Amino acid sequence: MKVLVVDDDVASQIIMKSILNSYCHVDVASGGSEAVQFFIQSLKDKRPYDLIFLDIIMPGMDGQEALKNIRSIEKENNIDKLKETAVVMLTVLDDPKSVVEAYQSGDATFYLTKPAIKQVIMKMIKDFGGVTKIESV
Repeated sequence: MKVLVVDDDVASQIIMKSILNSYCHVDVASGGSEAVQFFIQSLKDKRPYDLIFLDIIMPGMDGQEALKNIRSIEKENNIDKLKETAVVMLTVLDDPKSVVEAYQSGDATFYLTKPAIKQVIMKMIKDFGGVTKIESV
């Protein structure tokens, strides 16, 4: 399973990578623009991401804009809606406006508020990545 973690906060990157490393190949991007470039490269390499954890609030291109770009790239590459990369928005924002925007305009797969606990992150891996055997958390 291939996962991309996108967060400008180094501590969050380290935490997510430490949780995921045992189960997945993990790439880390520090912002939206870098995430879009990683995503494009994964398609060129014919090894697309199975799951992306995407922070919303980041300098430069934020997570909402990055997600719109990712969905646009999928559309340009004729990727079927059912085969789109699962994107979990992971953010401190828990207001209804942010949640609605993530689902409607960005077409997010799921929305989690920080701090996300390990059990919830592991559930995302099982649900969206097809990993079936994960240790008890």
